[in-house]
Amino acid sequence: MTAEAGAGKGTDPSQVRSLNISPAIPENLLRLIAKLQKNYHFFSDMSEFEVSDFLKMCKQETYEEGQKIFSEGDSADHFYLLVSGEIIISIKENEVARLEAGEVFGEMALLEEIPRTASASAASHSVLFFIPVKALSTKLPALAYKVLLGVAHQMSARLREANEHFKIPKKPESKPEPEPEV
Repeated sequence: MTAEAGAGKGTDPSQVRSLNISPAIPENLLRLIAKLQKNYHFFSDMSEFEVSDFLKMCKQETYEEGQKIFSEGDSADHFYLLVSGEIIISIKENEVARLEAGEVFGEMALLEEIPRTASASAASHSVLFFIPVKALSTKLPALAYKVLLGVAHQMSARLREANEHFKIPKKPESKPEPEPEV
């Protein structure tokens, strides 16, 4: 949609410039965005337009129970957002985590250009958003910052959970022995 700027009575048509006006977000997409912002922490700090732009970059993928998403050692140039289902993360065939809807995985691709350090497979029928890192960082760098912030919050929560899991209980403090009376 375009609008003519400066078009009025007595205006030279060669001096009129066109303005691009973005169309409004369709109502059905606004409902989806509101649901994503409410139910997925990942989207909570994004505006409707940012979520819309993010969704335009995503490719939706579906995996069935037991299907491999990626393996340790695979190249990592994208990450995933789990929309529905459950994902198993494993290292050397040992399960290390189970992820639920709203969680991001494969996110190390955002931070480092190294091969995958774990494998991921579907524990049940799962729907994912596939997000190419390069597209995010080159097309929408301001949004990339918000995505990284969301991923950092999730990674921080995972670290806190791991710390709790591996926390070594403190030894009870021993009271000093009373000195014998003489």
